[in-house]
Amino acid sequence: MSYRSVFTSHTSLNLSGVAKFNAILARRLDSENRPLADLPATTEGPVLLSLKVVEVSSDEQAELVRFAQRARRDGLEYDLFLHNYHALAAEQVLLDGCRHTFCGNDEIAHAIRGSGTSRSTAWCPRLVDDDATITASPFTLFSFGMAHKIRVDEYQRLADVLEHLNVDYTIRVSTAFHEKANFGDFDSIATQMREIFPDRIEFLGFLSDAAVNYFVAQCQLFVAFFEKGVRANNTSLYAAMARGTAVLANFDEHSPPWMKHGDNVLDLAALQPEDLYLDRLRGIGRRGAEHVREYTSWDALEQFIRETAKQDTAKQNTPKQRTAKPSGSRARS
Repeated sequence: MSYRSVFTSHTSLNLSGVAKFNAILARRLDSENRPLADLPATTEGPVLLSLKVVEVSSDEQAELVRFAQRARRDGLEYDLFLHNYHALAAEQVLLDGCRHTFCGNDEIAHAIRGSGTSRSTAWCPRLVDDDATITASPFTLFSFGMAHKIRVDEYQRLADVLEHLNVDYTIRVSTAFHEKANFGDFDSIATQMREIFPDRIEFLGFLSDAAVNYFVAQCQLFVAFFEKGVRANNTSLYAAMARGTAVLANFDEHSPPWMKHGDNVLDLAALQPEDLYLDRLRGIGRRGAEHVREYTSWDALEQFIRETAKQDTAKQNTPKQRTAKPSGSRARS
């Protein structure tokens, strides 16, 4: 069986297993992998629609219905691969007009047994790349933080510096998601990061604190770039420094004054080849650990807040001194 196209309801390879499945399937079938947005312009078949209809928008469901109606009218042949089934009206219209339905599991096949369509129970092979592995390299960088805050431009600068220095390295990236962040932003950013570090980047996903600590301990350099520069409340940097790992970041006039390039941190703008020597990185890491505990500890913050609040309270409770008014009488002549 040869299909002109495999149409997918999910397009983000970084966020969707269905998207990865369809990309692999289309490649193996020598077909073009296309989004549903291209469906209205399709005039030749056969095509395969590989879908989770319940997860597409109402507008896309309406477009699927129009496609099925047009296909029946024009004799355009299509098959279905259903990854789930919820007895939606759009699903039934698609089932009524298709040649054959591949069911992702037996439950789906059982649910559509009365639909009148030719069907078979299929499966979805594993999607984890057999070649994907956490690999060791002579020089490992690690970065973690909020996905929507990743500074792609600074990572490009870093890649340029490492290439200029002819460093053999691997960069590992872990991302967390802010409760109000858009997951689609990460998809775009991940694509850009792969373009910057094509065969050197390893995405580690959303790691627990224990896993973050493990990878921090395994790397030679922790990397974090911020919107304008390091700020006193950028906690991810402190986590790496506290474990004695050298850190590389971007700095400006509002960065903590106790952070000094070449002493307890590295500034990307001032990076020199000798800064990446392992002995130098170890020394920077040791001093960074000492200084981050001195300047950013919970004990110090607690004491600072308590003392400041105490001083403010004392000021408010201090009686205001009255200023003596000059006598309003005049000397008699």
